[in-house]
Amino acid sequence: MHKYLLVLISFLLAYHSFGQRGNRYQESDIQEQNKFIEAKGLILLGDYEEGIKILKEITKADPTNHVASFELARAYRQNEDNENALAFAEKASKANPTSDIYKYFLVDQYEMNNDINKGIAIIDELIINTPNNPVLYEQKAFLHLKNNKTTEAINALDNLENRIGVNERLSKRKFEIFKNQNDIKGAERELLKLSNNFPSNISYLYNLSAFYKNTKQKEKQINTLEKIVALNPEEAKAAFTLNQLQNKTVADGQLIALARDESIQLDEKILRLIPIVEKLNANSKEIEKTEIKEVSTILLNQNPASAKVHAISADIAYGLGDTQEAMNLYQKTLDFDDRVFAVWQQLMNTQVELKLWEALLNTSESAIDLFPIQAVAFIQHGRAQIESKNYKKADSFLMEAHMIAGKNQALQNEIFLIEALSDIRQNDSAKAKKKINTVLENYGDQSPTHLEIIGDLYSELGDSAKAKKYWKQAQAKGGISQTLMNKIKAEQ
Repeated sequence: MHKYLLVLISFLLAYHSFGQRGNRYQESDIQEQNKFIEAKGLILLGDYEEGIKILKEITKADPTNHVASFELARAYRQNEDNENALAFAEKASKANPTSDIYKYFLVDQYEMNNDINKGIAIIDELIINTPNNPVLYEQKAFLHLKNNKTTEAINALDNLENRIGVNERLSKRKFEIFKNQNDIKGAERELLKLSNNFPSNISYLYNLSAFYKNTKQKEKQINTLEKIVALNPEEAKAAFTLNQLQNKTVADGQLIALARDESIQLDEKILRLIPIVEKLNANSKEIEKTEIKEVSTILLNQNPASAKVHAISADIAYGLGDTQEAMNLYQKTLDFDDRVFAVWQQLMNTQVELKLWEALLNTSESAIDLFPIQAVAFIQHGRAQIESKNYKKADSFLMEAHMIAGKNQALQNEIFLIEALSDIRQNDSAKAKKKINTVLENYGDQSPTHLEIIGDLYSELGDSAKAKKYWKQAQAKGGISQTLMNKIKAEQ
C-alpha cells in the first residue's frame, strides 16, 4: 500500500509540476508528462536502467523539474546507489524547498549515507513547521544516539515531553538510554517522574521497586513497597516482599494470600517461596509450619499437573519432617517431568531415610540410565546393593562413582563413607575406620552431611558416644534435618 501511495503522489506532483504555464498546457509540457509516465511505468516493471535514462533526459531539459529529480532519487535508492540518490534528493529539495516529503526523504538518505548531522539539521527545520509532531523528536533522538550523543538524544525527548507531557512511552525510552549508559541516577529519575505523575498506578511503583532491587538500593526498595501497600493493603506480592526485606515473619496469612493471588505468575510464586522453604526445619514455629503447609495445598489444587508445584510441595513436606509425603510428591514430580536430576536425588535421599532399599535400588538404576555421568546415582545404587548384601556389585558401582567424581572432594568423601559402611557390614571395622579418617582429613569435618554419616557409621560400630559426638558436630555445622534431630534426641 505504501509503495502505491508514493506512486500516486508522484503522479499528482507530476501534473502540478509539468508545464501548466499561465493555466495553459503547451505541447512540450504534455510530451514531458508522457515521458514521465513512461519512465514510472518502466521502473514499476523493474527496468530501472531505461526508466532512469528517461528521467535524466527530463531533468536535463528542465533542471528545475523537482518531481523528476525526486523520482530519480527514489529509483537510485531502490538500486542501492546512495550517492546518486542523495544528489537528486538534494536537487529536488533545492528546487522545491517547501516540500516536507522531500525533506523526510533526505533525512533518511543522510542517515543511509552516514551524514547524521545534516539529517538532524533538516529535522530541526521540520520541527519549526510542525512543532507538535512527536515522530520528529523521536527520530532526532534516534539519530543522536546513532551519533553516540546521548545527552542530545535525551534533550530531544525532553523537548517533546515538555510539549505533550509525561507519558509511559517517553519515560521508558529515556530510561533505556540511561540504563544502557549505566547512568543509575538518570534511570531512577525517569522512573520516579513516571510514578510521581501517576501516583495511583501501582505498576509504575513495582517497576521502581524492581529497579531498586536490581541496583541494590534496599532502603529505597522498602520505601517504594510501603507506598504500594499504603495504596492497596491487599497487594500480597508487595507486602510479602516487604516483610522479607525487613526480616519480619511471614506467618500472618501473607504467604496464603500470595499463593491465592492469580495475578502473580506461578514461577514468581515459587521463586519467592524457595528462600522460606530452605529455612524450614524442626525448630520452625508451628504457625509458620501451618501456613506453609496450607500454601502447598493451595498450589497443588491450583496446579494439579505441574512438576514445579509438586517439587516445591515435596521440599515443603521434607522441611516439615514428613519424609513419606515428601517421597510421594517427589515421585509424582518425576511422573510429570523426569529431566531434573535434583528431584531424583531428593527422592533417593527420602528412600534412604525411610530405609526403602528395594525402592532405592530401582530408583537409582533408573537414574543411572537417564543420567549416566551423575556420581550420586551410582553412590545411591551402591548403597542399595550394600543393603541387599550384594557387596561385590556395590564395590563395582562405587568404583565407577569414584571415576565420575574425579576431583570433586565432597563426592569422593561420600563414596568413601558408603564404602566404609560396606566394610562394617563385612565385619572389617579397621578398614572402615581408616576410610572415616581419610574423609575427616579431607575436609569431611566441615560438612554437616558427612559428619552425620560418620555418626551413623559409629552407631553401626556400636560406639554411641562417638556417634552422638559427630551428630552434634553435624548440628553445629548447620545440620537441621528432622532425622538428625531425632538421632540426637534418641541418645539423650
